[in-house]
Amino acid sequence: MKFKHDFKTTLPYVSMQTAYDVTLCEAENVVMDTTIAVDPNHHYGGWYETYDVETGGDYFHAEGILEIYWDDNGDSWGTMGASSSLTTSSKLSKRRA
Repeated sequence: MKFKHDFKTTLPYVSMQTAYDVTLCEAENVVMDTTIAVDPNHHYGGWYETYDVETGGDYFHAEGILEIYWDDNGDSWGTMGASSSLTTSSKLSKRRA
């Protein structure tokens, strides 16, 4: 592995929205656990994942690949692909009420 960074940070506002700007879930002062990894041996070159610590990602979770390419000089460039999920539960309904 060339690079891996794990960190936690508190975000003042987090929300999950649809493509039509419908807010599915939102919260303030959310502690997020995040990992970013860059690895020339990984199929795409790297990956990332972030989720809320309180629910272990049941409320907020996003992950994806980092498409990173290296040239013969060792220079790199890339793009990021993503997926996200939102789990609705009775805990979520109570929290939003």
